[in-house]
Amino acid sequence: MKILFLFGLGDTSPLLTAAFRRMGVDCDLLLSNRAFVTQYPAWTGHLPELENHVYIWDKSNTLDPHTIADLYKFVRDYDLIFVQPPGGVDAWNFGVPYVMWDGGSGNFIMSTHHESKQITGQINRELARRSYKQAKWVFFNDINVIYTIWKKLSWAHDRYSYMPLPVDTDVFHPMHTLPNEHFTAYLPTRQEVFIKGIEQILQGFKQFTTYVPDAQLKITRYGSDVPITDYLIDKYQLQNNIQWLPLVPTQQFAQFINQADVVIDQLRCGAIGGVTVQALACGQRVIVNANDRWYKEQLGEAPPILNAKNARDVCMKLLLCYHNKHISLKKQAIAFITKHFEYHTVAKRIYTQLQEILE
Repeated sequence: MKILFLFGLGDTSPLLTAAFRRMGVDCDLLLSNRAFVTQYPAWTGHLPELENHVYIWDKSNTLDPHTIADLYKFVRDYDLIFVQPPGGVDAWNFGVPYVMWDGGSGNFIMSTHHESKQITGQINRELARRSYKQAKWVFFNDINVIYTIWKKLSWAHDRYSYMPLPVDTDVFHPMHTLPNEHFTAYLPTRQEVFIKGIEQILQGFKQFTTYVPDAQLKITRYGSDVPITDYLIDKYQLQNNIQWLPLVPTQQFAQFINQADVVIDQLRCGAIGGVTVQALACGQRVIVNANDRWYKEQLGEAPPILNAKNARDVCMKLLLCYHNKHISLKKQAIAFITKHFEYHTVAKRIYTQLQEILE
């Protein structure tokens, strides 16, 4: 079986491609030259298994019919396509068996709250939905999509499963770092104010500074709502407590995580994403909204996190971290990631399921 990992967000596709190749599976990775920098293998570090097995599709001019034709011709050399956004728009029309990886895109593609008023947007949304309908299987990485959207759709099928996000524990692991001068929280999540609950996080941190005035919050300058976050920092008079950090490659990101006293992710989704699982792999405490019931149903246990759904929760959890070291919780975090999210473990689980799907 010859597999192509097509596109992807973050380091999921590179990690799975490398793990599959170590397992002896014939597979390649195709990315786009219009991809975010965080999707390229160089961002994740050196994975020798990817040498000579990563291809770049030049989609600079999609008005040229040859651009799309080149993609279709390339993918038809494979027996199975492992598709990630934005490949779903075309996947159903490749003429090749494919499976989908949903890293949260279903929150927008299948939700009526995000319907486009533009004809082009409506067409692209329907094409993407069709890819879910016709896929051999759909792997949902963001668990909330299953429970809040997928199970409520009239056309949803039963060819789906939850799949943990693969984490490179060679990169994300506990490190010895110098202690911070002041208690420091780290908010590296993408700045999307409504989706992530950024305003409530800042409100909670403001409440925390009434107890710990010199506390610091480091925020990654990343996402479409950075200007809104800047405005909210001024609104809550947090200018002296905020440090902006740049978006950095995963090796440096792992160091930033380890240097913090606590990591904050999001307050809305009910799911743990890349920020949370990478921080847990580092043995960090993470303040995040995660639905325990969903994870117990899928993994048999809830993630060892500090659950928070609003500003008051954030303040209380920050106070817990300020007064406690949580040694046991940190050990549980590493064990949880090793058991469920380590990328070789995830790759084996996926490959076993793929073999069953194609039988």
